[in-house]
Amino acid sequence: MLDPLTALALTGNILQFIDFGFKATCKARDIYLSADGVTAENADLEVLTTDIATVSAKLSASLGNASGNDSLDDICRRCKASADDLLAALKNLQAEGKKGKWKSARKGLKAVWGKKKVDELRERLEGWRDEVHFHVVVQLRNDINVNAILESERLDTLDEYAKTILVEISVTEDTIREAIIVEGDNSERRHNETKAVILSEQGQTRGHITDTILSEGELAGTRHEQTVAVIRAKGTEVQEDIRDAIHVESENSSQRHKQTQDIIIASHTEAQNDITQTLETLDSNLKAEQEATRRELEQLKIAMTQIEKDMARRDEELKVLLIELSHTHTEKEKRRLQERSNAVTIALYALVTVYEALQVRWNGYCFASSGQIGDYIVYSGGAVAEENYRLQHHPRLYCR
Repeated sequence: MLDPLTALALTGNILQFIDFGFKATCKARDIYLSADGVTAENADLEVLTTDIATVSAKLSASLGNASGNDSLDDICRRCKASADDLLAALKNLQAEGKKGKWKSARKGLKAVWGKKKVDELRERLEGWRDEVHFHVVVQLRNDINVNAILESERLDTLDEYAKTILVEISVTEDTIREAIIVEGDNSERRHNETKAVILSEQGQTRGHITDTILSEGELAGTRHEQTVAVIRAKGTEVQEDIRDAIHVESENSSQRHKQTQDIIIASHTEAQNDITQTLETLDSNLKAEQEATRRELEQLKIAMTQIEKDMARRDEELKVLLIELSHTHTEKEKRRLQERSNAVTIALYALVTVYEALQVRWNGYCFASSGQIGDYIVYSGGAVAEENYRLQHHPRLYCR
């Protein structure tokens, strides 16, 4: 059978040689028909010679690998021989071209082969090309037919294999069905045997249980009478022991009650003394704390009164500065008054901050001592309170 890869490579080499052969004959014919023996493509002779040498080498390699097709192998051999001849002719033609211009067409390729030989080479190339095309088409059709036959054989084999599997499945199914029927009959038989054995065992067990219950009932009656007699005897002894124990416990309880009463009275007296002493200590400490708080409140009152006076004084000073600033026209004096106003504003804001801190502390003392804010804590009023609010929310109000 023809090896597809070998045949493809061989066909490619043959077609490549035919193409180069056509180019060579065309160039030789141009030289032959040229008036002065020089054509526009003479410069490509060296490249063409190299290509023909390459194709000739490929054909030589193809002859070493038989394709399995005698016709293609024969075409390959003939192409190899023509390639060698054409290569020799091109080399001679190239050598003549280097010596100088040909004086006439007779000194062209006809000097090597002649016009007739060139035409014969062209005809052979055309014939080999048609034959290669024919062999390729036939080989492709044969390959397709062979592949179709192989595919059909594989499908037939698969059909036979599937039929065999279906037959085996059918036989296996019948075997399983018969085994299930036999197992069902055996299972029913074993069930009946097991049922009969269980009924027999149940009858025997029921008889044994009945006899055991009757004998146990008689023994239980005897044991009950004996137990009742023992309990009655023990009950009498226990009652006597209980009466004796109650009498002894009553005497001991009276004695323990008296001892407990004495202990409680002593503990109560001691605790009362401790409580009285603790209350006296707390009272003295509370009085001392109240005195310290009173003194601190007096100091806070004095400090807050002084801060109110300073705030009023700073407020009046700031108003005077603002009036002077509004009547001043020189830039130097304005800057001086603005700086002075800023300094007074900052001092006033600091006094307000200190006053608020003292007022918070004052309110804390009042809450701690009475649980509510007294009327005494409201120190600021009138213009000072208004100025306090303005400075708190707009500290840069006067810094224009």
